Amino acid sequence: MKAVSWAWDQKAGSSEAKLVLVLLADATGDDGRVALRDGLIDLLTERAEINYTRVGERLAWLSGRGLIAWVEPFRLAILPIDAKASELARALIADQGA
Repeated sequence: MKAVSWAWDQKAGSSEAKLVLVLLADATGDDGRVALRDGLIDLLTERAEINYTRVGERLAWLSGRGLIAWVEPFRLAILPIDAKASELARALIADQGA
């Protein structure tokens, strides 16, 4: 619930992006990490009622806004839901930009 509460409080830029963020947060562990395991993207598309391409675009959009940090592209993501996860996410984003 911590991740979902965090997601609702974020400025995602659009209602569609917010919905994808909240649904992703619902699959996130207490540490802010979520593995994009088989079927998760399908579950996001089904629950958000948007197609696969749009979900991918929203995930990229959220990443660009710093709301998702990819540990491995489309394998593991970190949502900065608390100080520890935020620090890790910032470090990952900095590494990806270098």
